[in-house]
Amino acid sequence: MKKSLLLGAAALAAVAFVPQADAGEVTFGGFYRFQAFNADADTTDVTGQDDATAYRHRLNIEMDMKASEKTHAHMRFRPLDNTTVEGLGGNATENGGGVADWDVKRLWLETEAYGIGVKAGEMPMALNDKILVHDDGGSVGALDLSKTFNDVTVIAANIAIAEGTADIDDSVNNDDDNDDDLYALALLGNAGNMKYNITAAYRDMVEAANTDDSNFWLAGTLGGDMNGIGWTATL
Repeated sequence: MKKSLLLGAAALAAVAFVPQADAGEVTFGGFYRFQAFNADADTTDVTGQDDATAYRHRLNIEMDMKASEKTHAHMRFRPLDNTTVEGLGGNATENGGGVADWDVKRLWLETEAYGIGVKAGEMPMALNDKILVHDDGGSVGALDLSKTFNDVTVIAANIAIAEGTADIDDSVNNDDDNDDDLYALALLGNAGNMKYNITAAYRDMVEAANTDDSNFWLAGTLGGDMNGIGWTATL
């Protein structure tokens, strides 16, 4: 937890030095999905129990707030997520209007301080061709710092895989940190018509009973286009 607090303080300090914008701009987007279905709930023929007829709704809202060219925040949330707002017969039931989910999928801030890009929050992230880290449509809790030099970008990230993963006796593992964190340093760039990505990472896992499962990870990815066909190779 101490490491996370230090990184969090660094992010706040970086944001504090960003000039305040005179006015902000907020935009909304998203999608709405409606499903009507009738299903046989089980394989037994029981009157009034084996049929389900209902209407399910999903509402996904995307909110983006732009404070300045370099500072903006994003939120993706679902007030309704496959919620049965109205049902008829069988096992389908009403749930008081259906506004009960309110699942925040993503929430993160992007800004820049002294030429260093800062991203913090629950956000989409992919590292090393989506092999090391891939949110798969969801999000990961992370602090991401980036700096671009000509065609080369350097990224340093702390990804909180899990906070307080286990109730472990600190006297057993001699460690007061029960978090699971991933620290990564990546180099992205172009070499001619090819793109490369080199990533080194260390996963600091929770120790239990004097066992340490922490490990290092190193990979390189090279990709490009050959006669209209994209190719990628990772070692």
